[in-house]
Order: sequence, then C-alpha cells, then structure tokens
Amino acid sequence: MGLCERCLALDIEAAVYRLQHTQGTGRPDDDEAGWMRGWHPFARDVFECASTAQCELCIAVAKGWQDYRAAAIIDASRDGMIDPQDPTEDLHCGVQKIQAYNDGKVDTVALRLERADDGRQRWSYALRVACIPAPLDEWDMHHEMFAELKIAKNLSSLNSVGGLWDQLDMDWTVRESPVSMESIKIAQTWLETCVSKHPSCRQGVKTSKMPSRYLDIGNPSYQDIMVLKENSKNCEESPADSRYVALSHCWGTTRTITTTRANIEDHKRSISINILPQTFKDAIQIVQKFGLRYLWIDSLCIVQDDAEDWEREAAQMAGVYRNAYFVLGASRGESDAHGFLGSRLVPPGSIVSDGFTFSLLPPLLHRWTIGVDIMRNEPLSDRAWCLQERYLARRMLMYGSTQAAWECSELRTSEDGESIYEEGDGLSRILQTANTGISVFGDILLTRWNVELQPRRRETVFKYADWYRMVEQYTTRNITKDSDRLPALLGVANALGAITSDDYIMGIWLGGLLEGLAWCAADGIV
Repeated sequence: MGLCERCLALDIEAAVYRLQHTQGTGRPDDDEAGWMRGWHPFARDVFECASTAQCELCIAVAKGWQDYRAAAIIDASRDGMIDPQDPTEDLHCGVQKIQAYNDGKVDTVALRLERADDGRQRWSYALRVACIPAPLDEWDMHHEMFAELKIAKNLSSLNSVGGLWDQLDMDWTVRESPVSMESIKIAQTWLETCVSKHPSCRQGVKTSKMPSRYLDIGNPSYQDIMVLKENSKNCEESPADSRYVALSHCWGTTRTITTTRANIEDHKRSISINILPQTFKDAIQIVQKFGLRYLWIDSLCIVQDDAEDWEREAAQMAGVYRNAYFVLGASRGESDAHGFLGSRLVPPGSIVSDGFTFSLLPPLLHRWTIGVDIMRNEPLSDRAWCLQERYLARRMLMYGSTQAAWECSELRTSEDGESIYEEGDGLSRILQTANTGISVFGDILLTRWNVELQPRRRETVFKYADWYRMVEQYTTRNITKDSDRLPALLGVANALGAITSDDYIMGIWLGGLLEGLAWCAADGIV
C-alpha cells in the first residue's frame, strides 16, 4: 500500500511553514494559513480511494470518520438524544453506506495547536479532514464528522529532505529506543522544566527525607554492584544529596531477587547488578542517565520475610513515593523479568510520506489530553497496588509500549508532543474535594482544602468526589490477594488523613459518610 495521487499532492511542508509564520491566529475559522485545497472534494472519493487504491491516508481518514460517528452516537445515547426503542434506520451502519455522508463535501486543513510549556517548542500540528453531510429534510444523526491526524517530522528523513522541511520547528516521531540521546533529552527537559518553573511541585521537597533503606547505585569505585543502605536515625549520617527515585513496577509471577533476613547483611555489602531482573537494570540505567545516585525498590528495600519489618515499612510507603525526586513507572513491564526499555512499538495506523509521519488521533473525548489515562493499556495500569503509587507521586516518569510520558502537579505531557496543564498531583486533586463542608444535596462551602478548586470542576463536586473516582479506577484493577484490597489503598488514605485529620473507615471517610454509603456498582457489576 501507499498513497494516492491526491494524498501525494498534499503540500504539508508548505502548510506547516505558513502556520509557523502567519501573522494571524492560526485558527482555521479566521486564518487561511492552514487551509489545503485540491484534495478529494467529496467523501465518496475518499471511500472509493480507500477501497480500490488502498491509499493508507484515505483509509485512516475513513476510519477516523467512523470512530468519530461511533463516539458521537455513544454520547448522544448517554445524553438521551437517541431513543433506543426507535433508532434511525442507518444509525449503526458504516459511514460508507450512508448516502448523506457519501454525498458530503470534504474540507482539509492543517491545524496549529498550542500546548502547555513542557520545555519544547510551543506548537503541535495536525491534519483535520471534515466530512460535511449533504442536507436532509428531517432531523437525524448525520452531523459533521472529523478525522484528525497528528503530523510529525520523520526521523528517517533527517538527512534527505532539505528545503523548507529543515526550517520547520515541530515534533519528531518517537525514537525506537527509549534510551536514545533524543528521548533521554526530552525526559530530562521535563524534569528541568518542572524543577525550575513549577512551584507547586517543589512544595515539601526541602523537608523530604530519605527512606529507611535505599539502594546506592552511584559509587564510582564499584561499576557492577550496588549497596543497600540503611538510613541512620542520626540525620548527620544521611547523604547530603537526598534525591532518590522510587520504582513503580509489576513483580510478575516469577520469583526475583528480594531482601530477606538471611541475605540483608550481604545486600548491605554488595548486590551484583548482573543478577538483577531486567526491570531493575532498566531502572538503574534511567536513574544514572539523570545523574542521580539513589534508588528505592520495594522488594529490595523491605525485608520480605519479616512481617514486623514489612508492616513498619508499609506504613511509611506513602512518604517514600511522596518524597521521591520522581517516581519511575515501568508501565510496559509485565513482570520484573520483562523490563521496560525495549524497542518501542509503532502506533497502529502510522503513515510515512515525504518526511512526515501521520498518526490517526482518537475522537476528541477519547484522548488522554481530555482525561483518558495515557497508560491505560499498559500492564502497570492493571495492578491495584500501583495505583496509589501514581497518586502519591509529585512527579512521575512513565515508560509505555509506544512512548514515555510525564505527570506532575502542573503538567502532563507525552514524548510525541502532546501536553496539557494539570490541576495538581493525584493527592492534591483528592484534597480539592475532601471535606467540602457540604453534602451532595447542597452548595460548596469552601475550606482550606478546596480553595483552589477550579470552576469547571465545581459543577459536579461533592465530598470526596475525587477519592471515589480513584476508587472506581482501583476496583477495575487486578490484585493477587483479595485480602490486600484495603491495604493497597492505605498509603493514599494515610497521606490524606494526615492532612485533613478526617477518620478513614474501611474505604469510607467519616467526613463524607453519606457519599461513602451511597455507592452503587458501575455497569451492574458488584
């Protein structure tokens, strides 16, 4: 497969260049810089080319339209705009089979999208193709459809294109290797931006302390070993640089190296890096790339066969993740043996043409920039224990199957170039609706915990609304022992209770007792 003549004639290079130098707004409704003329004039031409010529771009646009319509139908059904007892005749037909769309006109435009400051360039670019259905006499579900494809410069064309292409300041395709110089530089830029520009992310850093045990991986005298350190109660013996990284990972079913009563003294002398599972080796590599020295891994920093030690350390786990310089998420690792720094998978539907890569974006409300979890399909997002680790982190760097991503109190961003401003880290968002001072039946009475609550979130707020949103996510995740269901949330609960002084009672808060007792199962599942 390849591209049809119409798609090959699309001058993406010139459109992006015009958008970068326009004196207008760059918006297609009042600035023509991004408009692209001469593509398929009608949707039937796109469908025909996708079917007969097997043009990759036409196929992607047709799929984008179908996905858009399917999402619109779901939204309309949820809002009561569709009568399930009397649906329109073609409600569930493919868009290619609907005459109103076949006769619909097509508008094609390159978009300049402003994004949050993550230390990189200001703009992202996308190709938007609209299908405007032919007008009908009666009301129906034949609304406009949109397909949007992210545009990025293709790394393989770096030394072969030239011309305007070299002058375009825009995103590159994600590198295949997560430890390539370019990928590591992006991650380092995220951290530098957060440290230098995000005051809310720095709160509590000066008073943070090292965990009771941690791994020293940066002794220049020993390249192939690391040492388990115990933090003395005497603060003067703690390291001067207290920055450490905490690992969030899936253990898996295969037994890996752990610290036990039998080997803890050996681990204090040395642990050979060569015998570590791949996830631990990958974590050490990332920590060293950031110029840091200390790492915390639960299976090595907690004595696994000592119930007293485990109970004591588990009670401190909230502080471990909260005080970490950043939390490292081995998101794609199915187990410790699997690792998380393997070659990236190419996103399905990616199309390469003339120095650019086009990637079909989901319908707007299904994108992570609107609220969908960017790591929702990764193994770590299926593990119940790891949810609280993500909520407690002030900063988190995650490595997924296709790219890396960053979360902190003020920013969420991804390696492919998308980024949005955030309204606090996970714990801060829960605090915004903790103890609002009123029940689900009344207005909000501001307290010192929710004074920063954003206006758009006030409309549906109730006591502990964000706690129960977290619980909803949590109960969809897998856990090995059912008896761990409550303990695996205790870290967040302890951190929250320490701030609000509210009483936590088996998953429910005394200050939000009505809301806590008024729960129901989602989708009929208990």
